[in-house]
Amino acid sequence: MKRVQATIDLPEDLYLSLSGVGITRDQIVSESKKLLALKYFQTKILSLEKATELSGLSKWRFIEYLSQNNIPIIDYDDEVIYIPEAVFQEVTEASEQRSRAPEVKESERPFPIDLNLPLRCLQKGRGS
Repeated sequence: MKRVQATIDLPEDLYLSLSGVGITRDQIVSESKKLLALKYFQTKILSLEKATELSGLSKWRFIEYLSQNNIPIIDYDDEVIYIPEAVFQEVTEASEQRSRAPEVKESERPFPIDLNLPLRCLQKGRGS
């Protein structure tokens, strides 16, 4: 794969300040790549795979880096988690019935989802 080199210009006094506390050119390059990858992933410009590649980290190290910076790797919007009102009502009723009934085996549940989930997470516009 062909590579393109991108550079950043730093004022000499800024570079001297950084190098004075032990930050090397390689560390500046490495940190810059990670920060760009984080920003472009957060703004959905790059996928997780491409952002990981840009960061120079392994996939798991990049996921850990995202976590340290409070960036979720999965960011569902309202359209992704939308459940029609009728389905939501069925799940709500089944959950209420389940709370009043004895424990039911998972294989006997009427819905293939965990009814212990907070229902506010399941419908657009509900919950916090």
